[in-house]
Amino acid sequence: MSGISQPLGIGVGQTWQNVTSSRALGSIYTNSSGRVITACINTYGLGQSQYSIDGVVIGIDGENGGYNQFVTLIIPAGSTYKAEVTSGVQLLGNWFELR
Repeated sequence: MSGISQPLGIGVGQTWQNVTSSRALGSIYTNSSGRVITACINTYGLGQSQYSIDGVVIGIDGENGGYNQFVTLIIPAGSTYKAEVTSGVQLLGNWFELR
């Protein structure tokens, strides 16, 4: 199979990066890395957050007013992604991406 390039799996040649200072709840981001990435997001407070990829809500947490929530997203190359507060008060704790 020489000459055929195979895509690299998640984590191969990637490292965890703390991107908290460049991320905000409610903003839309685009995975322009050319590879699948993983995001681990921590929100906290008395409220609810939801997470979407390409406009499709794929997760909601804090439904019962939980204080600390964590979510892991697998984001395809070229996709948009967002974490947002949907009710109450939620703050961004940490946002790490494997890229």
